[in-house]
Amino acid sequence: MAIEQKWSIFYRQIIDPNNPSQEHYAYSLVTLLILMVLYVVVNYITYILLKRILTLKIKFTGSIFVLVPVSQIALFASFLMLYYRANRLNIPSNAFGWLGCAVAIIGDVLLVITYRDLRKTDRIEATLAFLEQQQQSGFDELKNITAIEKRQQIINHDLKNQLVTATMLLSENKIEAAKESLNALSDIIKTSEKRIYCENSVVNAVINYKVTLAQKDEITINSKLFLPEDILISSMDLCSVFSNVLDNSMRAVKDYYEDADRVINLVCAASNGYLVIKSDNAAKEKLDIKGNLIATSKENPEMHGYGLMIMENIAAKYNGKMSIKQENDRFYFEMLLSLEESAADKNKGK
Repeated sequence: MAIEQKWSIFYRQIIDPNNPSQEHYAYSLVTLLILMVLYVVVNYITYILLKRILTLKIKFTGSIFVLVPVSQIALFASFLMLYYRANRLNIPSNAFGWLGCAVAIIGDVLLVITYRDLRKTDRIEATLAFLEQQQQSGFDELKNITAIEKRQQIINHDLKNQLVTATMLLSENKIEAAKESLNALSDIIKTSEKRIYCENSVVNAVINYKVTLAQKDEITINSKLFLPEDILISSMDLCSVFSNVLDNSMRAVKDYYEDADRVINLVCAASNGYLVIKSDNAAKEKLDIKGNLIATSKENPEMHGYGLMIMENIAAKYNGKMSIKQENDRFYFEMLLSLEESAADKNKGK
């Protein structure tokens, strides 16, 4: 049977309001079922479009599905057909109208809830991806620092050898050869840019690395660090804290033109069972500080501020605290970390 003939029979038996045979409830049930399936399909397509919108990072709000419920077009047509046949079924015509409104509202609410859940899932996935990236960045930074440390060890070894050689040549009264050895020693010293900022090798390496980066941007880092080598804080956490503190400060001052505004002050000391870390830098723009986070107007705001979140988690890990504030066009950061056994280590021991 041709498609046109099948459609003609379907129309006369199911849809045509003038067909007397439609007095049977079965026809109306079939009609309603078909129309509701159509409605579900349209809503599913809308759901797929929502996921696509989030994937493409298009700015969209759930309210648009209340103002312009595209899926309700099919629903309106569905109940409109039943409305014209209501008198044949001895059912008040407005009953279909109320039913249509109820289903439409439920459909819109479900769309908004779906969109909200998708947004929440998208934020969680973005957060996890960013944290993984931060973790990998931390590993890469530790590798760079380790490479710098190894290079420094080689330089120290060369310095020692050249010094021993020069001493031996002088003892043998070989002045010219000793001069050459001392010149080589001078060249080695020039290639060594490492400074000793504190006794802790990890923090010292991080500061050296960040100072090198800051100098390229003509940023000055003033530091006073009193930190021993042996400390009950992991190397990864030390690296993460000092790296994030200096990275945030360098980003904050790099766009300032005055030399006085391109200065970062960093202080660290171990005292009374706590490690105290403080920093301050210029911050002339008004910051929207909420708790220990800074709200941003940048695109994808959920992708910003994770550095502060990471440091806040580290503070909690070591039974400490963190605080930030803005006063007199300057930004102040302070962190206290307990140098006793961390909460995480205590839980492991149980």
